[in-house]
Amino acid sequence: VPPQPGGKLFARIKTSTATTLPPVELAGDDLYFPTYADSITSEMKLGFLESASPKLREWKELPVDQWQANVMAWALQNPLIESAEVVPPAENVCVKFKDGTDAILLRAPRRYTGPSVESAATASSKTKAFIPASYAPATRSVPPQAEPTPHNLPDSNGAITAFSLESTFPNSAPTIGRWLSQRGYSVTTYGSTTIDQILTWSASKPIAALFWQSHGVTYRKQDGSIGISLVTYQPATKALSDGRYAAMIKNQELKLAADADEKPLYAITSEFVRNHLEFAPNSIVLVDACYGGAKELANGFTDAGAGSYGSWNWLSGPYSGTPFLRLFDRL
Repeated sequence: VPPQPGGKLFARIKTSTATTLPPVELAGDDLYFPTYADSITSEMKLGFLESASPKLREWKELPVDQWQANVMAWALQNPLIESAEVVPPAENVCVKFKDGTDAILLRAPRRYTGPSVESAATASSKTKAFIPASYAPATRSVPPQAEPTPHNLPDSNGAITAFSLESTFPNSAPTIGRWLSQRGYSVTTYGSTTIDQILTWSASKPIAALFWQSHGVTYRKQDGSIGISLVTYQPATKALSDGRYAAMIKNQELKLAADADEKPLYAITSEFVRNHLEFAPNSIVLVDACYGGAKELANGFTDAGAGSYGSWNWLSGPYSGTPFLRLFDRL
């Protein structure tokens, strides 16, 4: 119950050995009702994910089939875990806790091994070899028209470019942010992302353009279908999971994930996008993430108002930031 005046509460308590809740005897808007904590606490879930990281690190060089078999066998030995499965088309392992919630154990991503990331990507994006010769300079004369032709530009100038990957990956967000700024957009660029930051993205104005680099991972939704979540790389904590983020976790807006290198992480789902982001008419969203082009995630962005959405329909890999530089260069 909420805090009472004076900090005290007088209550009559009835205990039982039954494993089901008793029937409600009274009803009314002026009554409080107790809620029962999950038998598996967030601290226990985070502890399991922390213990998974060394195993994920130990087995990361194994062939994918063997990695999956080892991870699932190890997870099923834990009394907290009800089931473990590989949710296609990704290679990760999804575990289901015995209270019905779930988490994702991440397969190590492919690493970037190319030259200096930003210089190589920017140089390749600015080449003129890809521009059709029929494209005249912007100062060319335009025949007069009876009525102006709509350009379908966003009805806002708010833009977000964000990077939620490890530092070993190419980061195209600063360059794209700079180009958008030069075209009159009010741009905020994030070198890393937290849930609190993402909640502010459309707080002051609808988003006109969003470019986001993240890990996209599959998971099994409660209805049995497959969802795609975007990993923020924000470490998960008991205080946040039991506090500000508790409702979002309960509503399937946030997922827990773990990899071989870090503490447990938060990932957002399409439900988070629907409930917490707002996009302007004619806006564009481009997500550099594995499987981000899946209809389930795309629908979350379009339901939130995105005018156009684009992403990869398969593994994106460590070189995937360069095509987005080229795309924004043309736009």
